[in-house]
Amino acid sequence: MRRILQLILLMFTGLALWSQPTRTITDGDLQENLTYNWSKDTVYILDGYVFLEEGGVLNIEAGTVIKGLLVPSNGIDQTSALIITRGAQIFAEGTAAAPIIFTAEIDDLSTTTDLTADDNQLWGGLIILGRAPIGEDIPSGSSVAEDVIEGIPSTETRIFYGGNDPDDNSGVLKYVSIRHGGSVLGANNEINGLTMGGVGRGTTIDYIEIFANKDDGIETFGGTVSLKHAVVAFCGDDSYDFDESWDGSMQFLLSVQLDKTITDGGETIGVGDNAVEYDGSEAVDNQPKTVGRLYNATFIGAGKNSTNNKTSNGIRIRNDGAAQIWNSIVTEVPGYGLRVDDTSLDRLKAGEMKFPNNLAFNIGEYVKGSDADVLAQLTTDGTVQEDPQLGGISRIPDGGLDPRPNAGSPALSGATYPDDDAYITKVAYRGAFSNTDNWAKGWTALSQYGYFGNLVTTESNIIVDTDIEAGETLTLTNDKEYILDGYVYVEDGATIIIEPGTVVRGRLVPTNGIDQTSALIITRGGKIIAEGTKDAPIIFTAEIDDLNSTTDLTADDNQLWGGLILLGKAPIGEDIPSGSTVAEDVIEGIPSTEPRIFYGGNDPDDNSGILKYVSIRHGGSVLGANNEINGLTMGGVGRGTTIDYIEVFANKDDGIETFGGTVSLKHAVVAFCGDDSYDFDESWDGSMQFLLSIQLDKSISDGGESIGVGDNAVEYDGSEAVDNQPKTVGRLYNATFIGAGVNSENNKTSNGIRIRNDGAAEIWNSIITEIPGYGLRVDDTSLDRLKSGEMQFPNNLAFDIAQYVRGDDVDVLARLIAGGTMQEDPQLGGISREPDGGLDPRPNGSSPALSGATYPDDDSFIDKVDYRGAFSNTENWALGWTALAQYGYFGDLATTSIGYIAEADGYALKSYPNPSALGYVRLDITMPKTETAQVGIYDLNGRLVKTVYQGALTSGHQSLVADVQNLSKGIYMVNFKSNSVDLTQKLILVH
Repeated sequence: MRRILQLILLMFTGLALWSQPTRTITDGDLQENLTYNWSKDTVYILDGYVFLEEGGVLNIEAGTVIKGLLVPSNGIDQTSALIITRGAQIFAEGTAAAPIIFTAEIDDLSTTTDLTADDNQLWGGLIILGRAPIGEDIPSGSSVAEDVIEGIPSTETRIFYGGNDPDDNSGVLKYVSIRHGGSVLGANNEINGLTMGGVGRGTTIDYIEIFANKDDGIETFGGTVSLKHAVVAFCGDDSYDFDESWDGSMQFLLSVQLDKTITDGGETIGVGDNAVEYDGSEAVDNQPKTVGRLYNATFIGAGKNSTNNKTSNGIRIRNDGAAQIWNSIVTEVPGYGLRVDDTSLDRLKAGEMKFPNNLAFNIGEYVKGSDADVLAQLTTDGTVQEDPQLGGISRIPDGGLDPRPNAGSPALSGATYPDDDAYITKVAYRGAFSNTDNWAKGWTALSQYGYFGNLVTTESNIIVDTDIEAGETLTLTNDKEYILDGYVYVEDGATIIIEPGTVVRGRLVPTNGIDQTSALIITRGGKIIAEGTKDAPIIFTAEIDDLNSTTDLTADDNQLWGGLILLGKAPIGEDIPSGSTVAEDVIEGIPSTEPRIFYGGNDPDDNSGILKYVSIRHGGSVLGANNEINGLTMGGVGRGTTIDYIEVFANKDDGIETFGGTVSLKHAVVAFCGDDSYDFDESWDGSMQFLLSIQLDKSISDGGESIGVGDNAVEYDGSEAVDNQPKTVGRLYNATFIGAGVNSENNKTSNGIRIRNDGAAEIWNSIITEIPGYGLRVDDTSLDRLKSGEMQFPNNLAFDIAQYVRGDDVDVLARLIAGGTMQEDPQLGGISREPDGGLDPRPNGSSPALSGATYPDDDSFIDKVDYRGAFSNTENWALGWTALAQYGYFGDLATTSIGYIAEADGYALKSYPNPSALGYVRLDITMPKTETAQVGIYDLNGRLVKTVYQGALTSGHQSLVADVQNLSKGIYMVNFKSNSVDLTQKLILVH
């Protein structure tokens, strides 16, 4: 009744239910071979069947809302839907914070109570059609199988799908939620939430949700498309439906079904059929004989005792279909857990199906009729009936749904994978979720409507020193959380491997009663392999840090544990002990009586492992006067070590400190540390590029004196050997050093760069700003090294600095001028030291920092970019994985600019963003007349690597999108050619 009243209100009063401007889209608004851009500042209303025809490109900005009319205005179409036809592309790439939402016109997104899981068939859905192979008969006179898609009248000529291109690309769907659809067009003729017909594997689908659809959630008709991270909740038919010999992989799937029945033709039937219905080819010869694969699914049925028991199964395979189900959970199913019918049973007996390592629990009947062949296959493959111990199962919005396994669940281990599927992500756990990460939170209707709760008991493993001994390997998996209890040493020959997404916590007060704090120490000869990703960083933090909250700890909360220490065998600037051939020392922050803390040697290529996408937070325990642990300490670490994308946040002592060694690194963030951001000692000999530091405007009382928190952005010292050997010169490139503020109380101690104690360094293409002390301070014998020409400062920008150099030292000033360093505003997007979204370290579009960088010819480690500072105008590489991002410091504030323009005779080709790190580039073309043209991307050897467009372009302004996510980082050329003009411009990819 509520839905009917809302429809009447819309049709007869015309009242708007949203505050944003709206734009109605009809079929005539989208044409073939044209590009359209839908932005988040407008709500788009689909009025009828809207076809994006061949050659068309639709770009949908993150955060955009698209609504469908139930009753189109044209009086012809039965409902509204968006149909991406063969040869067209949709690029709908939302984010977790700004998903793209398709929903009904009457859905008021400002409230979560106007529509519920019972409200469906309020519009159609999203349909994507492609040219990949399908299991249909090949028509007479044709060479490929094709068909018309269900849900649209078959008389429509634009609904054919199928072909012979398995790599066909229909675009990108990412963080897309499709809600309240599935209009009923006739008996057994509804539209699915997401329908894919003949969609190819070139298409990207990741983080997709279907909520409250009348028909199936996601249905594929043949094709080769694969996907990850899908949620289907409360749909009227199957959650995942496969037809016509689909040939792909899907991983991390969740489905939840309602415990509900309806009356249909006098019969009481359940709402929600199978979690998976899997069919084979509809060709008369049942070709092609594909075997699709599903991995890491969590299928939650309507309840074992639900009245849906006649229709609602876990997995049903039939009509000559064959599938493999790996590492999945099937639970709360009122019907059969696994039902294999007709000729599909023959394919199972022939060995085409596998069901490795699944868990089944609370199921009406395990298999249909206790079929011996099905049971034998399940047993052989290690599928067992065992409780997965999920955090919570609820089908109402009461916070009672938590699909993650509890601590101790058998689902947290036991997963295996085939060797021949490169698409999948190998994780240890079974089901769609680890113990810690609910990836469906935030962006889904399930989350926004209040279904999810934080109910799991989190699994922690206590790690003590004896858990890894010399020569051993210890793997920390991302389905658990780990607590370091005391000093944990990875000894000579030992390796610690940390999976992406793993959380490692340090205990402030160890239980052994001996160690003063907790830290992870990689000793000489030991290795750490901690290779996170942007989406799944590895986090080292305090035991008390609740990572589900960003308000429990702040930038003021430090010294809550120790830190991470790497020790290696590379040369250091220390005296060589009597009777030895190499210099070595014991690392600071650990009692010197410990024999495993020596570092230094004679191997500059020494390899201590990998740190990538690693965030280190709230450390720096104070062990005594002037004796704290740094966030990341590296002693004698060699250049064989890989360090890229590293953050230290809120550490009591230095952020990153190196003691000698030859290690190099890229992409480092140091924020709100109590001492130096980057500290170099004992003649470090390496390179670092893309460095960010930001300091707090704060002072504390120490011995009655008010002192600043945060010392230098860079403190650089030379050798501590009596002869000051070796005389190395370290290099820093493309840094953005943001101090505490020119008027900060930190002015006594907080400098930009301080070089002293016979140290010598080069600083290239960097930004130094907001400094309350000296911009550059060179002391004692380091000044002698500067005068002798050992230091360079090319192309830096200094701005808002209390005093440019100490005492206006003429030698330092002369060196700065000779290197082209200038006092000029870098025009950063925003500087804030509060978690208010006011920090954007990218230069604005008009900034002088966007050009002017140069580099030496003898440093192969660095990436040569045009811009100065750590960031381009378009990409903030610190977004997503850092504490700075997760705590809310970053905002999208920098103004962007068009990167390159080529013009001639009234024609113009503009590309942006350029440089691009987004996986795509927009190409704006101005045409004085209509003519045939081609647009392509070429490498520097003149080889065509990407065809962007071929065909007629009409006069006026045209916009194309070039999908470049599969191209390697580097420099390319974009070429636009017509009968009248040939334009070429540079394209830089930095992803």
